[in-house]
Amino acid sequence: MQVKIQDAQGVPLTRVAANLGIDRKTARKLRDAAAEPTVTLRRRRSRLEEHADWMRERLAAGVPAAQLARDLKRRGLDVPYPTVRDFARGLRPAKDPVSEEIRFATPPAKQAQCDWSTLGRVLDGGVALPLHVFVMVLGYSGKMFAAFATSMDELTLQRLHVAAFRFFGGVPLDVLYDNMRTVTIGRDEHFRPILQPEFADFSALYGFTVKCARPFSPKTKGKVERAIGFLQTSFLPGRAFTSGLADAQRQLDDWVVEANGRVHRTHGEVVDERFAREGPLLTPLRPGLTIVGVRETRRVNAEGFIEYRASRYQVPPGNRGRTVVICDDGERVRIYAADTLLCEHPTAAGKGQTLRIGTLAPSLQRALETLVVEHRPLSVYDEVSR
Repeated sequence: MQVKIQDAQGVPLTRVAANLGIDRKTARKLRDAAAEPTVTLRRRRSRLEEHADWMRERLAAGVPAAQLARDLKRRGLDVPYPTVRDFARGLRPAKDPVSEEIRFATPPAKQAQCDWSTLGRVLDGGVALPLHVFVMVLGYSGKMFAAFATSMDELTLQRLHVAAFRFFGGVPLDVLYDNMRTVTIGRDEHFRPILQPEFADFSALYGFTVKCARPFSPKTKGKVERAIGFLQTSFLPGRAFTSGLADAQRQLDDWVVEANGRVHRTHGEVVDERFAREGPLLTPLRPGLTIVGVRETRRVNAEGFIEYRASRYQVPPGNRGRTVVICDDGERVRIYAADTLLCEHPTAAGKGQTLRIGTLAPSLQRALETLVVEHRPLSVYDEVSR
């Protein structure tokens, strides 16, 4: 356009070319052209384009861009996170408009939220066991505790509560749940939750109030729901638990440390730094507290085992047909005859397990150690057989 304007003003073509910094032949082509030429910019092809379909599927499943960058590195493509983030913006599916939500701030040490999530199965000692994860989150700081388990029964729930309280260094005033059957058995005429007797005793022992979300209202406990979603998208993808449950828990423990050291998306602070203000306000744990264990009776079968929760536990010799008492605290199963401890075993991780003698009572151990077997010459047996 400038070429045509200066040419119309009578400026010589050579001077027009010099003024615009172009060749005289180029200036002549521009002067004689019927229309202004268009410029096509050559776009450099991104290395991420060949992974676009895979990234689109992962994004649709809710995987964040930060996790995509880590997954791409495992696939042999080391691309900086900002590049992955910018490329992912054009691949994300369109979101439906959401209504505005009002977030309620939780005072320090006031509430924790917890829930379970079932993740599939894990091989442990050659046996495929169900794999669940228990998550508890403090409402004010967002500090998270997470642990794997192979059962979601009452004892496991109590045991993991104790582990979470020890991890936090204290107990919050309230703990919010959905309507899990190990916590509540229903509602009364005023729609208040009716607690399981064992869990009611446990909450009273540890000094926290049980709160239950209204049915079909998952947003009531949105903090733990988001924490579980974060775990599923940022921790699980690409993980392999090759050495069983203990290996899985070690990997989870390392990830929880990283998760609690990040800047929280809601309150904008580092989780551990915000927890430093919340932790001292939690109710301290009283020394000597345990979970409310199970106490049941069983009869020792002809093979010297008892059946308990779909697993078999061995009892010392000399007790076949005897009625014994089982005390299970979620970690150890102790077997008594009256007030005498016969043996103890670790609680079975899943169903169908066979656990053999772990620890004998001292009196039985001494009896076995001092047992003397009489040695006889073979001629004695020859005499008997005649």
